[in-house]
Amino acid sequence: MSREIGRPVWRKSENLAVAESEGGGRFAVLDLDLDGSQPVVLADSAAGIWRALAEPGTAAEVADRVAADYGMPASEIADQVGGFLESLRTQGLARTD
Repeated sequence: MSREIGRPVWRKSENLAVAESEGGGRFAVLDLDLDGSQPVVLADSAAGIWRALAEPGTAAEVADRVAADYGMPASEIADQVGGFLESLRTQGLARTD
């Protein structure tokens, strides 16, 4: 899949501690670079987006992966996925290149 020029590529941040529940329905993620940080628990669709970040990609590519996992059109969730990726960046759990 070719990437659109100028679109940032999202990836999980480095130096994270991640615990996954049995079955992968929930993740607890801790930014080890941030003193005093608390684990962030990702469940349901948040866990789906986190799983989709296993491979770096643009927001559209991540939305495509999530949509495929949930059997829905990417156009219906693209804005929500983009917003959640921004939230992950704010918490230090994701970054862009």
